[in-house]
Amino acid sequence: MEHAERSWVQGGHAWKAPLVVGILFALIGAASMLMPQLSSLAVDLILGWLLLASGIIQVISAAFTRKEGGVWIKLIRGLVFIAAGLLLLFRPYAGVLTLTLILAVFLVVEGIAEVVTAIQVRRTRGWGWLLASGIAATILGVLIWARWPISGTWALGLLVGLKLLLLGWAVVMMSLAIRVANRLQERPYRAAGEPAPEA
Repeated sequence: MEHAERSWVQGGHAWKAPLVVGILFALIGAASMLMPQLSSLAVDLILGWLLLASGIIQVISAAFTRKEGGVWIKLIRGLVFIAAGLLLLFRPYAGVLTLTLILAVFLVVEGIAEVVTAIQVRRTRGWGWLLASGIAATILGVLIWARWPISGTWALGLLVGLKLLLLGWAVVMMSLAIRVANRLQERPYRAAGEPAPEA
C-alpha cells in the first residue's frame, strides 16, 4: 500500500508540465497568426541558421573523422545543409515559398500521425481534441498545396501558428483530463481515511 501511495504522489504533478507547454504553444500560435508575414520570415531565418550551423558542424566532423568510413557522405551532407541554409538566409522570399511546400507535406504527414495516435488512445479522456488537431492539420496541408504560390508569403506563418494553437489546445485539454483522472484515483484513499496524494 505504501509503494502504491508513493507512486500516486510522484505522478500527481504529471499534468502540470504538459499544461504549461500547451499554453505556451497556444500563445506562440496565436501570435504567429496575428503576424503571418513576419512569422513566415522568422521561420525562414531560424531554419536557415539551424541548417547553416548543422552543416558547418558536419563538415568539421568529417574533417576530424577522415580516417573513419563515410567521410565523403558526411562532407557532402554538410555542404548541402550549408547551401540550403545560405539560400534561406540570403533569398528569404524563395526560401519561404520552398518552405511552404515542405510545410504542406509535413502537415499532411503529421496530421495523419496524430489521427492514428488519437485512435490508439481513444479510451483516454480528451483524445478527441488530438483527433481534431490531426484532421485540421491534414486539411490545411492539402489547402496550402492547392493555393501555392499565391499564398506562399503569408501561409507559412499563418498555418504554423494555427497548427501550434490547435496542438497547444489539445495538450491543455489532455493535461486537464489527466488531472481529473488523478482526482478520481484519490477517492479510494479518502474513503479509507488515508492521506490523499497531492494532484
